[in-house]
Amino acid sequence: MKNNKNNDIKKKEKKNNKKVLIVSIIVFVVLFIAVITYILTGNKKLECTQEINQTQMKMTAKANISFSMYKADKVDAEFNIELDDKYIAYKDTFIEEFKKQYSTYEKQYNIKPKYETTDKGLKMSFSASNNSFQKVMAISSNKDSYSQIKKDMEKAGYTCK
Repeated sequence: MKNNKNNDIKKKEKKNNKKVLIVSIIVFVVLFIAVITYILTGNKKLECTQEINQTQMKMTAKANISFSMYKADKVDAEFNIELDDKYIAYKDTFIEEFKKQYSTYEKQYNIKPKYETTDKGLKMSFSASNNSFQKVMAISSNKDSYSQIKKDMEKAGYTCK
């Protein structure tokens, strides 16, 4: 009788151990798939550049947009402006006007640009949330997917990859 009870207990323990093992394997597989999916599709980056050549200046703009789980969440932007040699004498006036134009964005969208003077002009950079950047760039703030933002940036004259 004791042997039968012991055998029954051992059988129940083996069944319970199998259940725990199966549940553990299932949890591991689900987590593994989630991590792989996140790594492959959730952490995209979009780099967009634009170059504008005018007679008095050349501007190179660059925006690096980071995506997390299919949504844009951060943008690092940089504008490099080089003045033509004829206009170098007016560099300080140009820089002040540029800063004045972007000061409205600072207050309105809570971005904090960093300005750096160069030999031929100025470099301005800032980091912003996706919503702030879309407002500055006049992109619909309802769009935050990779393909939508890429399409809008290219429509605005940027080359994106």
